[in-house]
Amino acid sequence: MKKSYCACLFAVLVMVVSVPTTASGGSFREDLSTCKLPNDLTTFPQRDTQLADRTGGYIFKFSGATFVLNPFETEGERPESIEELFRRMREEKTGDLMYSSLNGGTLVAVSGRVSDLGQGYLHEFGERKLQRPARVWGEKEKNAAGKGTPGAIEGVAEGNCYHVETAEGRFALVRLVAKGDRSALIQWVYQPDGSRAYDMPKGETVEIQSTTRPQSPSKADLLEQAALLRATETHMENRRKFIESLIEMAQPGREPLLRTHAIRTLGEIRAKEAVPMLVSMVDFLGQGGASFTLTIDNLHPCVPALVDIGVPCTSAAIQELREPTTGPERRERCQQLLLVVLSRLYGEAAAKVILTEAITKVDTETQREKLEKALEALPHVQNW
Repeated sequence: MKKSYCACLFAVLVMVVSVPTTASGGSFREDLSTCKLPNDLTTFPQRDTQLADRTGGYIFKFSGATFVLNPFETEGERPESIEELFRRMREEKTGDLMYSSLNGGTLVAVSGRVSDLGQGYLHEFGERKLQRPARVWGEKEKNAAGKGTPGAIEGVAEGNCYHVETAEGRFALVRLVAKGDRSALIQWVYQPDGSRAYDMPKGETVEIQSTTRPQSPSKADLLEQAALLRATETHMENRRKFIESLIEMAQPGREPLLRTHAIRTLGEIRAKEAVPMLVSMVDFLGQGGASFTLTIDNLHPCVPALVDIGVPCTSAAIQELREPTTGPERRERCQQLLLVVLSRLYGEAAAKVILTEAITKVDTETQREKLEKALEALPHVQNW
């Protein structure tokens, strides 16, 4: 039942995006399920759309795999220029990449640096030695001084890959899978260690079933799209209720086997809403059936659940390592398990970079000591 629900939800979302049909009959993504670097297939909404409202913003931040608003909008202000906007976003590391359907489709990198690599798949460019993306400006949209939008590549093409420098000075490979009227479907791989090396296996190409939006939609078309939107909102609401019920089932005091099944399901559906709870009880001892074996994943089901949810659990894990909420008797075990999560998500080298950067942002000496202790323990959890 769960798999059928998720498949239905994904199908409706793809239809709402109105993925265009390519010459070969459809749009294709890569199967990157075995890639250890953070990656996903994400719908990028255009600003001032209902989808942007639902996702919480329109500027994508790779390090958190989330959408955000620009800092001026959250404060109810307006920047004097787009240069001022991007400068502040870089200083605050707000977000990295946005999409607009203007000028044949435009990608805008907040860093001002993005390169068009041409047609291909992500793994093909991941095998190459990539240079730092060039600093670019848009050609079609210019201000009174004749300056184009910084970081803008106009007329982006389906099937093309782009190399993006993030606001934090890290890098990501993105591939434009499809363009819709007010959104784009983008597959991406993020390199959190600051290098431009992308170790990813070649995965199978998977066709995404698509629909073609007419140039001049009829009333029937608009009514159908409205019905699809209502259906999507219904599925979103059903998903929210499903996640809430699973979180309630996973609470302390419930039957251990029920808790175990609920935790695993939260991971399988990538329920970001459950991250705070899963982090807080990462040392929960799971239960299984007759085939239960003594492995980390079986003993502590919150660990694989957090790994399945992926990048969104990073900040919560770092926060718990920095300011533990568990008692002294649980603290060391929880630290070890959270380090296992980070190590599986990023690998030891990248996890070390993330912890080292977190140490530079601490507020107290106690927080520094906690994170330094975690950094020292990181190599010892690799074989868990």
